[in-house]
Amino acid sequence: MFTFSLPALAALGDVAPDFVHYANGGVLSTAVQPDGKIIIAGDFGTVEYVNRNGIARVYAEGGLDPTFNPIPNAPVIRTAVQADGKIVIAGGFSTVGGVPRKSLARLNADGSLDTGFDPFVDGYVYSMMIQADGKIVIGTEIQLPFQNATYSLVRLNADGTLDISFNPNPDRSVRSMTVQADGKFIIGGSFTTVDGTARSRVARLNADGTLDPGFDPDAEGTVLCTAVQADGKILHGGGFTTVGGVPRNCLARVNADGTLDTGFNPDPNSLIWSIGVQTDGKIIIGGYFAAVQGTARNGIARLNPDGTLDLGFNPNLLVQQSGTLNRWVSSTTVQANGMIVIGGFFIAVGETLRTNIARLYNNRATQRLAVTSTSRVEWLRGGTSPEAHHVTFELSTDGGTNWTSLGTGTRIPGGWELSGLSLPVTGKVRARARVTSGECNGSSGLVETVTAYSLASVSSPRLTAVKALGNGAFQFGFTNLSGGPFTALATTNLSLPSSNWIALGLATEISPGQFQFTDTAATNLPYRFYQIRSP
Repeated sequence: MFTFSLPALAALGDVAPDFVHYANGGVLSTAVQPDGKIIIAGDFGTVEYVNRNGIARVYAEGGLDPTFNPIPNAPVIRTAVQADGKIVIAGGFSTVGGVPRKSLARLNADGSLDTGFDPFVDGYVYSMMIQADGKIVIGTEIQLPFQNATYSLVRLNADGTLDISFNPNPDRSVRSMTVQADGKFIIGGSFTTVDGTARSRVARLNADGTLDPGFDPDAEGTVLCTAVQADGKILHGGGFTTVGGVPRNCLARVNADGTLDTGFNPDPNSLIWSIGVQTDGKIIIGGYFAAVQGTARNGIARLNPDGTLDLGFNPNLLVQQSGTLNRWVSSTTVQANGMIVIGGFFIAVGETLRTNIARLYNNRATQRLAVTSTSRVEWLRGGTSPEAHHVTFELSTDGGTNWTSLGTGTRIPGGWELSGLSLPVTGKVRARARVTSGECNGSSGLVETVTAYSLASVSSPRLTAVKALGNGAFQFGFTNLSGGPFTALATTNLSLPSSNWIALGLATEISPGQFQFTDTAATNLPYRFYQIRSP
């Protein structure tokens, strides 16, 4: 079990002293890499007083990465980290590193431009989502090359070419997207129809982009951010006033079928720009609000799973600029260790000076990656760990130099699992998950855990329940590693080598770690000797 905890003297929401302190413009996107580094993006020109135009990378525990400097010529507003380490960026730029790239580009892991990726997106990109297959969905209002129509939602193949099979056709902008465990995804924005069917600001699409006709929450006002909880319920934030005809100010939760969760009503008094969900069910919200449920909360707050305000968490953004109180948090990101990175437009958090970016202390995050048998691996995640989707497992048999995909995890209570495997008795496993973040939840990154395992030290099998059955068959049980394939062999001559014993068949696992074998041919023999072999 890996446990991350707070320093003894830190209070919830306090500013971490070791993280970067300063960006000279708004921070709109924060996305984590598997190694813990964080991509930050926005409308800034320097970070920690070092030139970084629109995008920079910082270390997990703070400090600017001096090796990463892509140099777009205008702000970057959305970022997405791919599984291969490359980073897709979107913004108002027309060049990256001096090379023409219109609004959308991809960087190599070191920050250099991926010259083979050039989709030429002529328009503003509001939101971006990386699918499990590597395709990229962008919410936008764009004019595509050689086409007369304006598109609000398009999908690109992994190489940047247009996926012409995908055309949901919302009539206005898509500001936010989030994927469900079943591959369907939620879109939010200012649209009122999807492919000609009425959908007010929220809709659900099937994986192929067709409209899910059974989902219609009906928000009255723009939906700026969306997030899916572990239980399948869906959070919407933005500038709306009703959902399903029921008053809900800027934040609501709907059930998996799109009906309003009537017991959830945080009631912030202004816009919600970003939502972060923890595995304990608590919810981080960032925006332009000054109160939640009538209680003062400036720009950032945490909710309990039922939507009530978490009174123990109050970072308190309060900034005086040109006679106006500014409390705008655009981006929230929960790191793998539970710490919270916020970006926006502010110059202080509580009584601590921080300009547009800060990291906050949080409760404890826990996780445990374990190989429970040669056929199963599980990743348990709890506490303030970020809620995630698209969990994958990989195996290395050379100490972590090379990795082989094992498959995609299935959600279980408290985490994820992958079963039906045939693993070696020793090796390393890696689990990865995608975490959404940033303004409009339009950016995303990856968190990962790696662990070495050894199943070779499992104790010898213990014989149990030996008995002759009424029909003359002989039955015995034994204990061993759950999920392992065990073959029963037999002979009437102990002097024979094992290679000359007769293979009778596989033992049956009747419960985890408990196996049983029945020899129906034993009725024909006065005695017989048995052994168990794996595999």
